[in-house]
Amino acid sequence: MSLEEAIVASLKQCGIRWVAWLPDSETRTMYNLITGDPELRLVGVCREDEAVGVCYGLLKGGATAAVMIQNTGLMNAVDAIRGIPIRMRQPMLLLVGYRGYRGLRDGAPKVDNAASFTEPLLKALDIPYAIVQSPADVGAIPAAYAQAQERCGPAVVLVVREHE
Repeated sequence: MSLEEAIVASLKQCGIRWVAWLPDSETRTMYNLITGDPELRLVGVCREDEAVGVCYGLLKGGATAAVMIQNTGLMNAVDAIRGIPIRMRQPMLLLVGYRGYRGLRDGAPKVDNAASFTEPLLKALDIPYAIVQSPADVGAIPAAYAQAQERCGPAVVLVVREHE
């Protein structure tokens, strides 16, 4: 099973049926899996903060939903995250493509400096997070989903591409 297939299976295990998503280089391989699955619905958005708002609307309407964006988009969406899942205490799962993660290793080429800000940003916002690099790690998704429900706020799963 690929990482993408494992992620989709894990989302469905959590009962998630809607994904508010902005296509990016980290999650583009998920598109066909999500749109081809009759149990999942994809809502495409133009900006990452919009994904947070759309997810909130779905959740308030009784749907089970998650956000899927890239770490650079996470930075764009900080005010929406602060205002909705943090301030309004709305449980929300965010799957975030961890662009540049492998470049954090000593001596590795730097793809993008966004990776160096991702975890410090989540820590500054007091948002719990986990890193998923392989199908063996996807147990972090239901755990993050449960954590979001328990704390009434956001929880993030940082997804590292298999082919990065």
